[in-house]
Amino acid sequence: MEKIRRIPVEHLASSEGLIAEDVMSSDGRVCLLPKGTNLSYDAVRRTLPLVIRQLHRRGIKTLLISQEDEYSLDELQKIVDRLKLPFSKELDRSLARQAASQVGSVYTRIATTGVVEEEDFAALMETGRVLAKEIERVPQVLMSLSDIRSFDEYTYIHSLNVALLAGFMAKKIQPDNSALVETVTVGGLLHDLGKTRVPREILNKPGPLSREEFVYIQDHPAAGEFLARRGGVRNPDVLTFIRHHHERWSGEGYPDKLLGEDIPFVARIASVADVFDALTTKRVYKDACHNARALQMIIENTGTHFEKSIVRTLLSSVGLYPPGSVVELNDGSIGVVVGTREKDLFRPQVLLQSDPEGDAYEEPRVVDLHQKGSDLFVHKVLGSAKKRTFQEAVAL
Repeated sequence: MEKIRRIPVEHLASSEGLIAEDVMSSDGRVCLLPKGTNLSYDAVRRTLPLVIRQLHRRGIKTLLISQEDEYSLDELQKIVDRLKLPFSKELDRSLARQAASQVGSVYTRIATTGVVEEEDFAALMETGRVLAKEIERVPQVLMSLSDIRSFDEYTYIHSLNVALLAGFMAKKIQPDNSALVETVTVGGLLHDLGKTRVPREILNKPGPLSREEFVYIQDHPAAGEFLARRGGVRNPDVLTFIRHHHERWSGEGYPDKLLGEDIPFVARIASVADVFDALTTKRVYKDACHNARALQMIIENTGTHFEKSIVRTLLSSVGLYPPGSVVELNDGSIGVVVGTREKDLFRPQVLLQSDPEGDAYEEPRVVDLHQKGSDLFVHKVLGSAKKRTFQEAVAL
């Protein structure tokens, strides 16, 4: 588990870990110590006396260090469960395992043999229906999302995550419409079927795609709809979710360049869920954004890429500081967001890691920034907890 601590500058030479944020001069023009600097490296340690003098001269008294390079949501969830917090219900792991396994089997078979078996699709859709019921039970979804163990698994783990996000958003939009939750959950599992027809070297290409290669990518939603029909999928809204999840509000999406209100409702949910998970997942050609940054990017593209009401739903679902966001409070204490309130997006529940002096708490401590009389607030976002690994997501 990552430990982000604020330490006095004079302790820098005796500390280990990574610098957690750029240390800038007061005018913001000079980076005195870049984020990610490893204090354990000999070359770095030899320069620390000079760096410490520079920091003192510029009036910098403390800085943030990270003592590990990952924060596992699995470990975080275990702490939340142990504290028996009201928002601590977790998605059934065995069900996640079943869904991931079935999506992987269907996608892999189609990619390698071209064979589409109706019984496979029937079983996968039934799992989607059960998953939808589970989504209605769980109060928040972000800590159930999976990371990717290998790039080859990206498509079907991403499909599981999109199913969870879309189902959760549908529950927020229409709490009494179980059919909508089921539709978008099943649609999420199947939405990238068409990528089984895209060559792997294009899907995993580390550099920019050529015009010809991008044509393959643009074809995958229509190809996915075709494969779903061959597999016996008859629900028109599920087929719509698959075909139109890359349409954009401005009409510049694909495959049909639908504009604004012409984009079906389920596809509007699909596009937001798809992009949010894609932004927060590391790929061979990009690093992952932390949750808060991904949310900001989606907000910035509201009205061009996404419909405003759907983005508001995402915002109310995950908060301005989504669960997993590593934050510094205004008193200097550091923690990770574990819960949010729909009616108070600015003041989440935070599991504190260290106090204002940078000392780690011996026992987990949760502070509710919404609580009456609290004068604490989030000063800044430092990063994001790592999603579950594939193994964690499917473990029993």
